[in-house]
Amino acid sequence: MIERGLSTTIIATKLNRTRDSVYFKIRRLKLKFLSAVDEKSKKFSAKVSETIEPKELITHEHVLKILSAALQRLQESGLDKEEVKRLKTLSVLASYYDKMLERFERWDEIEKRIEAIEARLQEVASQKQT
Repeated sequence: MIERGLSTTIIATKLNRTRDSVYFKIRRLKLKFLSAVDEKSKKFSAKVSETIEPKELITHEHVLKILSAALQRLQESGLDKEEVKRLKTLSVLASYYDKMLERFERWDEIEKRIEAIEARLQEVASQKQT
């Protein structure tokens, strides 16, 4: 049933067992399965990737401009609750995005260095063979 992709809840119902007992049995047998959280996450990710796909990454400068504009707008009077929520969410997301972009850039730099090292190692190995 696991191989067919059935959830632990469905398996538990079919076997007249608790969901937890099925879950722990699956773990004891070291079988691979998607938990309900994994299944929901997978469906959500698929839906998001279908609808939200940026053409390119936003730069740090652009993120700071968005954050600055949101913070300036929040200082204005007369905003309704929904607008305040939207701007606060935008501020949090801009901040989080900027941190993740910084990490990505570091990872990208590390990958480039590794590729350069691997290329150099291949050169040295080919020179030793000749």
